Amino acid sequence: MKNKLVSLDTSRSFQLKKELAFSTRFSVKFIEDLNKVLSGKTIVFLGGPAAGKGTKIAALELLGLKFQSLSTGDALRSAVKAKTIDGLNADAYMHRGENVPDEIVNRIVVDFLKANGEVAVFLDGYPREVEQARFLMEKRGEIFVIDIRVSLDTALMQAEMRRNEYLLAGKIPRTDGEVVTVRKRYGDYKVFRADLTNLFNEQQLGNNIQICDADHRDLSRSVDDIIKLLATWFM
Repeated sequence: MKNKLVSLDTSRSFQLKKELAFSTRFSVKFIEDLNKVLSGKTIVFLGGPAAGKGTKIAALELLGLKFQSLSTGDALRSAVKAKTIDGLNADAYMHRGENVPDEIVNRIVVDFLKANGEVAVFLDGYPREVEQARFLMEKRGEIFVIDIRVSLDTALMQAEMRRNEYLLAGKIPRTDGEVVTVRKRYGDYKVFRADLTNLFNEQQLGNNIQICDADHRDLSRSVDDIIKLLATWFM
Protein backbone atom coordinates (compact mmCIF):
# COMPACT_ATOMS: atom_id res chain seq x y z
CA MET A 1 0.00 0.00 0.00
CA LYS A 2 1.29 3.47 -0.81
CA ASN A 3 2.84 5.68 1.88
CA LYS A 4 0.00 8.21 1.55
CA LEU A 5 -2.31 5.70 3.17
CA VAL A 6 -0.65 6.23 6.56
CA SER A 7 -3.22 7.50 9.07
CA LEU A 8 -3.21 11.30 9.19
CA ASP A 9 -5.61 11.81 12.08
CA THR A 10 -7.13 10.15 15.11
CA SER A 11 -10.34 8.26 14.51
CA ARG A 12 -13.32 10.40 13.48
CA SER A 13 -16.87 9.20 14.13
CA PHE A 14 -20.09 9.80 12.18
CA GLN A 15 -23.77 9.01 12.65
CA LEU A 16 -25.22 7.91 9.31
CA LYS A 17 -28.70 7.30 10.66
CA LYS A 18 -30.32 6.14 13.87
CA GLU A 19 -28.47 3.13 15.28
CA LEU A 20 -25.90 3.18 12.45
CA ALA A 21 -22.60 4.88 13.24
CA PHE A 22 -19.15 4.45 11.73
CA SER A 23 -15.66 5.86 12.10
CA THR A 24 -12.62 6.43 9.89
CA ARG A 25 -8.91 6.79 10.48
CA PHE A 26 -8.47 9.13 7.51
CA SER A 27 -8.19 12.86 8.17
CA VAL A 28 -10.11 15.77 6.68
CA LYS A 29 -6.94 16.80 4.82
CA PHE A 30 -6.53 13.32 3.34
CA ILE A 31 -10.13 13.32 2.09
CA GLU A 32 -9.65 16.79 0.58
CA ASP A 33 -6.56 15.57 -1.30
CA LEU A 34 -8.47 12.51 -2.52
CA ASN A 35 -11.31 14.72 -3.79
CA LYS A 36 -8.86 16.62 -6.00
CA VAL A 37 -7.91 13.48 -7.92
CA LEU A 38 -11.40 11.93 -7.97
CA SER A 39 -12.81 14.60 -10.26
CA GLY A 40 -14.11 13.12 -13.51
CA LYS A 41 -13.65 9.50 -12.41
CA THR A 42 -16.37 6.86 -12.75
CA ILE A 43 -16.70 4.40 -9.87
CA VAL A 44 -19.08 1.45 -10.20
CA PHE A 45 -20.27 -0.21 -7.00
CA LEU A 46 -20.88 -3.83 -7.94
CA GLY A 47 -22.56 -6.26 -5.60
CA GLY A 48 -25.32 -8.76 -5.11
CA PRO A 49 -28.68 -8.03 -3.49
CA ALA A 50 -28.57 -6.57 0.03
CA ALA A 51 -24.81 -5.97 -0.19
CA GLY A 52 -25.26 -2.50 1.31
CA LYS A 53 -23.95 -0.55 -1.67
CA GLY A 54 -26.24 2.41 -1.05
CA THR A 55 -25.38 2.53 2.64
CA LYS A 56 -21.66 2.61 1.91
CA ILE A 57 -22.07 5.34 -0.71
CA ALA A 58 -24.07 7.41 1.79
CA ALA A 59 -21.33 6.92 4.40
CA LEU A 60 -18.64 8.06 1.95
CA GLU A 61 -20.62 11.22 1.24
CA LEU A 62 -20.99 11.95 4.95
CA LEU A 63 -17.26 11.41 5.32
CA GLY A 64 -16.66 14.27 2.87
CA LEU A 65 -16.04 12.67 -0.52
CA LYS A 66 -17.31 14.86 -3.39
CA PHE A 67 -19.29 12.97 -6.03
CA GLN A 68 -22.70 12.56 -7.61
CA SER A 69 -24.33 9.18 -7.16
CA LEU A 70 -26.98 7.33 -9.10
CA SER A 71 -28.87 4.28 -7.88
CA THR A 72 -30.58 2.87 -10.95
CA GLY A 73 -32.84 0.81 -8.68
CA ASP A 74 -34.06 3.93 -6.87
CA ALA A 75 -34.42 5.77 -10.19
CA LEU A 76 -36.51 2.95 -11.64
CA ARG A 77 -38.68 2.68 -8.53
CA SER A 78 -39.29 6.44 -8.72
CA ALA A 79 -40.28 6.08 -12.38
CA VAL A 80 -42.69 3.26 -11.45
CA LYS A 81 -44.24 5.36 -8.68
CA ALA A 82 -44.58 8.34 -11.03
CA LYS A 83 -46.15 6.04 -13.67
CA THR A 84 -43.89 7.33 -16.42
CA ILE A 85 -43.68 5.37 -19.68
CA ASP A 86 -40.30 3.92 -18.67
CA GLY A 87 -41.62 3.17 -15.19
CA LEU A 88 -44.66 1.29 -16.47
CA ASN A 89 -42.51 -0.70 -18.88
CA ALA A 90 -39.94 -1.49 -16.17
CA ASP A 91 -42.49 -2.49 -13.52
CA ALA A 92 -43.29 -5.92 -14.95
CA TYR A 93 -39.61 -6.87 -15.20
CA MET A 94 -38.90 -5.73 -11.64
CA HIS A 95 -41.83 -7.73 -10.23
CA ARG A 96 -40.44 -10.88 -11.85
CA GLY A 97 -36.98 -10.15 -10.45
CA GLU A 98 -35.62 -9.72 -13.99
CA ASN A 99 -33.22 -7.06 -15.20
CA VAL A 100 -34.90 -4.08 -16.85
CA PRO A 101 -34.03 -3.86 -20.61
CA ASP A 102 -30.92 -1.88 -21.52
CA GLU A 103 -32.73 0.78 -23.53
CA ILE A 104 -34.69 1.89 -20.45
CA VAL A 105 -31.79 1.86 -17.99
CA ASN A 106 -29.36 3.40 -20.48
CA ARG A 107 -31.66 6.42 -20.93
CA ILE A 108 -31.59 7.07 -17.21
CA VAL A 109 -27.79 6.72 -17.01
CA VAL A 110 -27.11 8.89 -20.07
CA ASP A 111 -29.23 11.72 -18.67
CA PHE A 112 -27.35 11.46 -15.37
CA LEU A 113 -23.92 11.48 -17.04
CA LYS A 114 -24.82 14.51 -19.18
CA ALA A 115 -25.75 16.42 -16.03
CA ASN A 116 -22.51 15.45 -14.24
CA GLY A 117 -19.87 15.52 -16.95
CA GLU A 118 -16.78 16.62 -15.01
CA VAL A 119 -17.46 15.46 -11.45
CA ALA A 120 -16.80 12.05 -9.94
CA VAL A 121 -19.78 9.75 -10.33
CA PHE A 122 -20.61 6.72 -8.19
CA LEU A 123 -22.98 4.23 -9.84
CA ASP A 124 -25.03 1.72 -7.83
CA GLY A 125 -26.79 -1.00 -9.84
CA TYR A 126 -25.32 -0.16 -13.23
CA PRO A 127 -23.90 -1.75 -15.29
CA ARG A 128 -25.38 -5.21 -14.71
CA GLU A 129 -24.19 -6.90 -17.89
CA VAL A 130 -21.20 -6.65 -20.20
CA GLU A 131 -22.99 -4.73 -22.95
CA GLN A 132 -23.99 -2.09 -20.42
CA ALA A 133 -20.37 -1.94 -19.27
CA ARG A 134 -19.20 -1.40 -22.86
CA PHE A 135 -21.87 1.30 -23.29
CA LEU A 136 -20.72 3.04 -20.11
CA MET A 137 -17.06 3.01 -21.18
CA GLU A 138 -18.03 4.48 -24.55
CA LYS A 139 -19.82 7.33 -22.79
CA ARG A 140 -17.47 7.89 -19.86
CA GLY A 141 -14.08 6.36 -20.71
CA GLU A 142 -12.16 4.26 -18.19
CA ILE A 143 -14.25 2.95 -15.30
CA PHE A 144 -13.27 1.51 -11.92
CA VAL A 145 -15.25 -1.17 -10.10
CA ILE A 146 -15.52 -1.84 -6.37
CA ASP A 147 -17.02 -5.30 -5.87
CA ILE A 148 -18.91 -5.30 -2.55
CA ARG A 149 -18.53 -9.00 -1.83
CA VAL A 150 -21.05 -10.78 0.39
CA SER A 151 -22.12 -14.41 0.61
CA LEU A 152 -25.57 -15.60 -0.43
CA ASP A 153 -26.37 -16.35 3.22
CA THR A 154 -25.55 -12.74 4.15
CA ALA A 155 -27.62 -11.41 1.26
CA LEU A 156 -30.63 -13.47 2.37
CA MET A 157 -30.20 -12.41 6.00
CA GLN A 158 -29.90 -8.73 5.07
CA ALA A 159 -32.94 -8.94 2.81
CA GLU A 160 -34.97 -10.50 5.63
CA MET A 161 -33.85 -7.76 8.04
CA ARG A 162 -34.87 -5.10 5.50
CA ARG A 163 -38.24 -6.82 5.00
CA ASN A 164 -38.88 -6.82 8.76
CA GLU A 165 -37.93 -3.13 9.02
CA TYR A 166 -40.50 -2.29 6.35
CA LEU A 167 -43.20 -4.33 8.11
CA LEU A 168 -42.46 -2.76 11.52
CA ALA A 169 -42.73 0.66 9.91
CA GLY A 170 -46.10 -0.25 8.42
CA LYS A 171 -44.73 -0.20 4.88
CA ILE A 172 -45.12 -2.74 2.08
CA PRO A 173 -41.83 -4.67 1.66
CA ARG A 174 -40.02 -4.33 -1.66
CA THR A 175 -40.60 -7.23 -4.04
CA ASP A 176 -36.86 -7.52 -4.71
CA GLY A 177 -36.40 -8.70 -1.12
CA GLU A 178 -38.28 -11.96 -1.59
CA VAL A 179 -36.16 -15.11 -1.20
CA VAL A 180 -36.64 -16.38 -4.76
CA THR A 181 -35.80 -12.95 -6.18
CA VAL A 182 -32.72 -12.54 -3.97
CA ARG A 183 -31.38 -15.93 -5.06
CA LYS A 184 -31.94 -15.11 -8.74
CA ARG A 185 -30.34 -11.67 -8.46
CA TYR A 186 -27.37 -13.14 -6.60
CA GLY A 187 -26.86 -15.68 -9.39
CA ASP A 188 -27.08 -12.91 -12.01
CA TYR A 189 -24.50 -10.89 -10.06
CA LYS A 190 -22.02 -13.80 -9.94
CA VAL A 191 -22.31 -14.34 -13.71
CA PHE A 192 -21.86 -10.64 -14.46
CA ARG A 193 -18.89 -10.37 -12.08
CA ALA A 194 -17.11 -13.17 -13.97
CA ASP A 195 -17.98 -11.68 -17.38
CA LEU A 196 -16.83 -8.19 -16.32
CA THR A 197 -13.56 -9.57 -14.95
CA ASN A 198 -12.92 -11.30 -18.27
CA LEU A 199 -13.70 -8.09 -20.19
CA PHE A 200 -11.32 -6.05 -18.05
CA ASN A 201 -8.57 -8.67 -18.35
CA GLU A 202 -8.97 -8.67 -22.16
CA GLN A 203 -8.47 -4.89 -22.14
CA GLN A 204 -5.57 -5.13 -19.66
CA LEU A 205 -7.63 -3.34 -17.02
CA GLY A 206 -7.59 -6.15 -14.47
CA ASN A 207 -6.57 -3.81 -11.64
CA ASN A 208 -9.68 -1.68 -12.29
CA ILE A 209 -11.89 -4.17 -10.44
CA GLN A 210 -11.18 -4.70 -6.74
CA ILE A 211 -12.96 -6.48 -3.91
CA CYS A 212 -14.33 -4.93 -0.72
CA ASP A 213 -15.27 -7.75 1.65
CA ALA A 214 -18.54 -6.74 3.33
CA ASP A 215 -19.42 -10.05 5.01
CA HIS A 216 -17.96 -8.74 8.28
CA ARG A 217 -20.91 -6.26 8.49
CA ASP A 218 -18.56 -3.58 9.85
CA LEU A 219 -19.34 -0.26 8.13
CA SER A 220 -16.23 1.45 9.51
CA ARG A 221 -13.98 -1.23 8.06
CA SER A 222 -15.80 -1.20 4.73
CA VAL A 223 -15.54 2.60 4.41
CA ASP A 224 -11.82 2.60 5.17
CA ASP A 225 -11.27 -0.30 2.74
CA ILE A 226 -13.01 1.69 -0.01
CA ILE A 227 -10.96 4.80 0.76
CA LYS A 228 -7.80 2.68 0.51
CA LEU A 229 -8.88 1.37 -2.91
CA LEU A 230 -9.64 4.86 -4.23
CA ALA A 231 -6.34 6.21 -2.94
CA THR A 232 -4.40 3.30 -4.43
CA TRP A 233 -5.99 3.91 -7.84
CA PHE A 234 -5.72 7.69 -7.99
CA MET A 235 -3.15 9.08 -5.50
